[in-house]
Parts: sequence; C-alpha cells; structure tokens
Amino acid sequence: MKLGAYALLAALALLGSLIVTPLWALMLSPLPTPEIALVVVVWTVLRSGGSLVSDLILALIVGYLTDLTSAFPRGLHMFTFGFTAALLRLFATRLLLEKPWQTMALTWVVTLLHQTLVLCLVAPLYGSGAALPWHRVPLTALTTCAVVPLCQHVVERLMGAVSTAGIARHA
Repeated sequence: MKLGAYALLAALALLGSLIVTPLWALMLSPLPTPEIALVVVVWTVLRSGGSLVSDLILALIVGYLTDLTSAFPRGLHMFTFGFTAALLRLFATRLLLEKPWQTMALTWVVTLLHQTLVLCLVAPLYGSGAALPWHRVPLTALTTCAVVPLCQHVVERLMGAVSTAGIARHA
C-alpha cells in the first residue's frame, strides 16, 4: 500500500472514533462504545498486504491518535495497538478468513485480548477501582464485533477509490 492509503486509514480511525463515541453516547446505549480504531488496525494487518514495519507504524500512529482523544494515559493505546498488530501479523499467515463471520469472530477475540491488556496495564494506576470495568470487556468485544462488517465495507470502498485514483493519475 502507498503512504496516502496509510494516511487515509489513520484519518479514518481517528474520525471513526471521534464520530462514533459521541453518537453512541447520544443514543444512551447501555452497551460500551465499539473500538473503531482497533478494527482499522486489524483490517490493515490482515488485508493490506503491506510490510510488517508499515503495519506497525500505522498501528502506533492510530494508537497515539486514540491516546490523544481518550482519557487513558499517553502511550497506552500506542503500545497496545502496536503489540496487537505484531501478534496479529505473527499469526496472519495461519488464519483463513473467507467469510465475514470469521473476521467478526477474530475481531471479537482480538478485542477481548486488547481490552484485557489495557485493563491489566491500567490497573496499578487506579488501585481497587480498576476492577470495576472488567464486566464491560465482553460487551465491548461484542459491540466492536458488530460494527466490523460496516467498517470493513467503508474501508474497502475507500481503499478501492484510492487505488483507482492512483491508477488514473499515473496513466
């Protein structure tokens, strides 16, 4: 993938997080907000065909942007997204994801692991209050899993438009 496509993915993750979070709160949904940025990182690692370094750089950038827009300590999402991308890349050659439900199931597992990692890293900062959000981890994974088809469709359409524009420009 080209640099412009990676910049578009980072912008999409940031906009997705900035748009979905307030809308989700306005709907007064009892479910936690889906992790749009994590979906973009998972899609990039599994579908981009880019190098490990470029996927990790995108994961770190998306993680940093997520840190800037969240109340978590700076560098937390940057580290966890980078770690998640590296692990996904390690196992990506062994995964067969042909059907949408397979991608949704993988995203559910990845979100569970990511949320657990985040809470384990944050727990020492908050003492006994860190145990409160553990019950929301499966719900966050479910809401993230539910938005995967929509996010995948949007990302694939945008990547198709970027590649078509690049081909037209170079012709």
